[in-house]
Formats: sequence, C-alpha cells, structure tokens
Amino acid sequence: MKVPFFQLDAFTDTPFGGNPAGVVPLIPKQGQTEFAPKLTEEDMKKIAREINCSETAFIYPAKDPSATFNVRFFTPTEEVDICGHATIATFWLLGTEGYIKLDKPLTTIIQETKAGNLPVALHTDDKKQLKNIMMDMAEPIFKTSPLSREEIGEILKVPQDSIRIPENSDIKPIIASTGLPDLLVPIRDLKTLERLSPEMDKLASISREHGFISIHAFTFDTVSTDSTVHCRDFAPSVGIDEESATGTASGALGA
Repeated sequence: MKVPFFQLDAFTDTPFGGNPAGVVPLIPKQGQTEFAPKLTEEDMKKIAREINCSETAFIYPAKDPSATFNVRFFTPTEEVDICGHATIATFWLLGTEGYIKLDKPLTTIIQETKAGNLPVALHTDDKKQLKNIMMDMAEPIFKTSPLSREEIGEILKVPQDSIRIPENSDIKPIIASTGLPDLLVPIRDLKTLERLSPEMDKLASISREHGFISIHAFTFDTVSTDSTVHCRDFAPSVGIDEESATGTASGALGA
C-alpha cells in the first residue's frame, strides 16, 4: 500500500522556519476518481510517529454532507481534536497541489473535525495563486485554572511572583479552548519566559489529571515592537515537549 505524504512549514515564508506539519491526503485531486486505501487508526498513529512532526493531518472525504473534507490530527503519540498549524498546512497543500479548484478571490471550505465543522478561507491574488489562508475556530470556552500560581511556578521552575503581568494584575492563569483546552499562563517578562524549563513528566501528569493539553505561557514583553505577545507552548501530555508555534492555543489566547 502506497500512501502519499507531505511536510509543510506553517506560519512562515522562510524555508525551514515556522512549524512543520505532516499532511496525508487520502482524497483524489480535481478531475480524478481514485482514492488511496482507507487507513486504520493504528496506521495513522504509525505514520504520524514516523513523520514525527508535532502534528500530522489525514484528509478524507467528509461524512457530513455540509462539509467538504474530514480531517483527523495525530501527534506522534495520539489523536487530538484539532490543530491550527496543521490546518493551515493542509489547506495550503490542497490549494496548491490541485485538490481544490481556486477560481475565485475567496474560496471557503468546511473541514469536518472532532472539534466541529469549521470554515477555512482560501484567498487568491489576481493570478489565482493562493495568497493566504484563514481558519475559523470553535467558540471560546473559559474555565478557572485548577492550579495556583505557586503550583504553576513549581512546574515551570520559576518563582510564583513571575506568574503575572506587572501592568495588569487582573490577568491570571486560565484554561481556555477554541477547540483544544490550554492553560494560559501570564509571565512577567521575556527573560523569565526564555528561562522556563518545565518538569515535563510532572506537567504531562497534571495536564491529563485536569484535562488541558498544554501550558501556553505568554508575555507582553516582546522581541519585535510590532508583536503583541511572545509565547512558548509545552504539551508533553500529547508527546510534544515544546511546540515552535501553535494555532489553537493562539486562538484561545486571542479570545
């Protein structure tokens, strides 16, 4: 059995930058009728482990008639409901490799995921070349942090006084989800953020116990003056010690 797969770097226009994602299209291109063999869940886990990106997307025809594609996302260790950077990588591939017809300035596709049916917008330029991709996420859900600042500080190996934004004491750790639940953790400054060195086994255990995927740590002290926040994301509970960039946690933080 031969299965095509691709690796794409999302959130960048620089080779070897951004965040790499695996993409496995199990659908025909425009004008074709053949489909790749259906994979078992164990097959997908093995392929994701072999590709070894933080997430790999597997694309099938949609089961729901209101959607276009069914997309499943796997880390090297398990399946997750949705992945932002792998969504961007998926639809860039579909739009540039002949899987989606791009004959309008804006083409909207519905992807069927375990986080719901979510629109993805593909924008083209005057030459009908793909220019950018925007994805919708699920409605945000917020929950009180199950961990105190002291407990979070112990996990991240920084003093609890570092778990704050100096200019705004109202910003506190909180669980937020736009498809995947993450514990959003404010950090005092960039120097402290760069110093974070979580106890990964402990963080993985606590994440599973309290039902969140990652600690998404952020500070308003940024490298670039045109950035709003600088972030680091730790998700050892799903086999990702640290991710270079994440769409779903960024969506949750934005919300």
